[in-house]
Amino acid sequence: MRTAKQEALAIAELAWDMTAENPDRAVHCCVSGGAVNVTVFTPDNDIAWQENLYDWSHDEAFLPKLRIVRHQLEEMYREALAQREEKAA
Repeated sequence: MRTAKQEALAIAELAWDMTAENPDRAVHCCVSGGAVNVTVFTPDNDIAWQENLYDWSHDEAFLPKLRIVRHQLEEMYREALAQREEKAA
């Protein structure tokens, strides 16, 4: 089982990979202490999706929220890869 730190790092890595694979859809991620902020931008630099998670109470509820955001980003990443492969075909 991953810790909150590992989940936050996985989210940051996904943001990096998603932007590298598709520069038109930039993903910004900020991880600091008990906070993780993720923003996905459209090619027109509009915000397509945003999540801000804070671990104010330092309880276990923060970890499930991180997992949900990671899964949402993974789904976006898979969709982007599928679209790219479809365009290439």
